[in-house]
Amino acid sequence: MAHDVFISYSNKDKTVADAVCGTLETQKIRCWIAPRDVPAGKPFAASLVSAIRESSVFVLVLSEDSNHSTHVLREVSEAVDSGIPIIPFRISDTELSEEMHYYIKSLHWLDALNPPMERHLKRLAESVRALLSIDDVKPAETPLIVEEPSKIHRKPLPIWAMVTIAVASIIILSGLFSQLIPRRGASSPETQVIQHATITFLDTPTMGETHSSETLLAESLSTVQDSSPTSTNLFENTIQTEELEYFVDELGVPMVLIPAGSFLMGSEWGDDDEAPVHEVTVDAFYIDVYEVTNELFVRFLEEMGNREEGGTTWLDAGSEYGKIFQSSSGWLIERNYENHPVVMISWGGARAFCEWRGGRLPTEAEWEKAARGGLEGALYPWGDELPITTFGAENGAQFGDYGVTTVQVGKYTPNGYGLHNMAGNVTEWVSDYYMDDYYSNSPTDNPQGPESGTYYVVRGGSWAFEAYKLRVSYRHWGGAEMKFSNYGFRCARTP
Repeated sequence: MAHDVFISYSNKDKTVADAVCGTLETQKIRCWIAPRDVPAGKPFAASLVSAIRESSVFVLVLSEDSNHSTHVLREVSEAVDSGIPIIPFRISDTELSEEMHYYIKSLHWLDALNPPMERHLKRLAESVRALLSIDDVKPAETPLIVEEPSKIHRKPLPIWAMVTIAVASIIILSGLFSQLIPRRGASSPETQVIQHATITFLDTPTMGETHSSETLLAESLSTVQDSSPTSTNLFENTIQTEELEYFVDELGVPMVLIPAGSFLMGSEWGDDDEAPVHEVTVDAFYIDVYEVTNELFVRFLEEMGNREEGGTTWLDAGSEYGKIFQSSSGWLIERNYENHPVVMISWGGARAFCEWRGGRLPTEAEWEKAARGGLEGALYPWGDELPITTFGAENGAQFGDYGVTTVQVGKYTPNGYGLHNMAGNVTEWVSDYYMDDYYSNSPTDNPQGPESGTYYVVRGGSWAFEAYKLRVSYRHWGGAEMKFSNYGFRCARTP
């Protein structure tokens, strides 16, 4: 797309960046802003560099966050190297970092510290139009120069990483639910009892061929009882395909064996907590082919109840944003959501469910190895192509608020290990505590995460995340008591 202005911003300033873009484009000034203008199928880094070099003006949304952002700094550096005029649009009273000061110390910037924002946006548009010589517009007469901050935050020059800056925009679901389905009790014209083993998984290989996993589940369920899992004969239902080894547990849930071995974990193109890239070796483990569904979690609730842990219940039952409820007739699932991933689940609830099944939450290292699907250094589970929401596409994923909710597990093409939805749908709890610099001293063999911490890691992006946060190396975190409409999980087992 031909454009005049490149807009650089930190994730947390997405609202202001969008307002800048909207204001300029109403003035017929063509803007390039990520992730909107990243071409499909083109890597983020290449798109970013090309867009900066092809622009005539570089607008920097300057805040405390962008001031210390490695990625914004690289964008500013690229603009300076390309000789492009830079207009810092300062939205917070921040002191320049040493690195940022090096690049823009001789420049003037626009202050937008006090309301109304519309007035500052208008001044910005006038300045951009003047630089572009549109209609011979003169710069605003209002003084644009502000005194440069005198204090400097000093920190080591960060490692180079070229990425697109994007933002997670978690959209809160609202409104009334559709008709609910009772799990137990007599059926009636208004209700319908959900039977166990109603999950319809898609295209799981079995016995060396590719069959519908309905067949796989039917065969496996014929050998197990409709009861809680036990610790005996956990892997007697192992199925060897030509390339992958599947196992069906006592609940009829397919898992796949991730082989032991080493891989490169992290990314130099991502956020600071994804660096440095480091080699990690993990032992073989099984992991769920699909995210844990509402139907499966209800079976857990029917036996274990919705217990309280750490001051909160495992599941936010009856939540406006979840799909599971409780009534006098038993646990209920909103109609047509039986096979969607369970959400509004705490870290403790996810852990308890996996233990009930005879498993555990995967470690962060295990999750990333599984998500990569055998690809080394790729951005996504399928490679470097940007995700799209088309079912059946190799780079398909539920993301970016498309549909404003989850989709049924297995709706998108699996990765090289046969795992579905390792990008998009729900972001997934793992077992590790979160530490932003953990990769700097992470053990090489089977890392288990920090020994203690305040938050736990979640991985995998979600239906509410932009494409940038669907990358296999992207790290996020949440408190053990936190429950969101885009947080889910899957389980792992040790052979």
